[in-house]
Amino acid sequence: MENNSESANILNALRADAWHSLSALFVLPANNLSSLHEDIHSLYDALEKLGAASAERVRSLSNTLERTDEQQCRIEFTRLFIGPFQTMAPPYGSVYLEQGRLMGESTIAVMNAYVEAGLKLNERYKDLPDHIAAEFEFLYFLLTNSVRLHDAGAQNESDEIMRVYEEFLHGLLMPWIPAFCERITLNTHLEYFRLLAETLLLVVYDLQHHS
Repeated sequence: MENNSESANILNALRADAWHSLSALFVLPANNLSSLHEDIHSLYDALEKLGAASAERVRSLSNTLERTDEQQCRIEFTRLFIGPFQTMAPPYGSVYLEQGRLMGESTIAVMNAYVEAGLKLNERYKDLPDHIAAEFEFLYFLLTNSVRLHDAGAQNESDEIMRVYEEFLHGLLMPWIPAFCERITLNTHLEYFRLLAETLLLVVYDLQHHS
């Protein structure tokens, strides 16, 4: 039984790494795209160690990014996810859960989940709580803390965090990911972002079913 618990903890650490790397793919790098390449490679490493089938699709994503012009990538990222006028694929859960509404009841539910987990948004964070990158980082936070508590021998507390993780993943994140990916696919002009949408769907499916 102890061996099974240790194995699960190792897998949770890898899942945490995957969520963290996935989050970074939806934040525009401040300078060049080298950090984006690194995040994709980190995501591949975590998925490969998990034995997830989506690892190979992440490898393809990396190869596609290598062939993508950096300026075009930045312009397309902005057009899809930021604006400033019409945002073609808004990266916010409430848009897909509440018929295009921003800061709806689902956003409040996400914010409540953060607060109940002992988090508050950094004052420098200027985006909405249900931005996809923030939600991925929250899953990373939960798994990391579950692993830490398990290692400290606090198994009941670790299990409780895993309950919160499962509820958030299946209740507030997974329901809108397919629609978000479809919006990217329908609106992008670049192969990289089409492949990013396909990859995201596969990776999230793998992480969900490896949990």
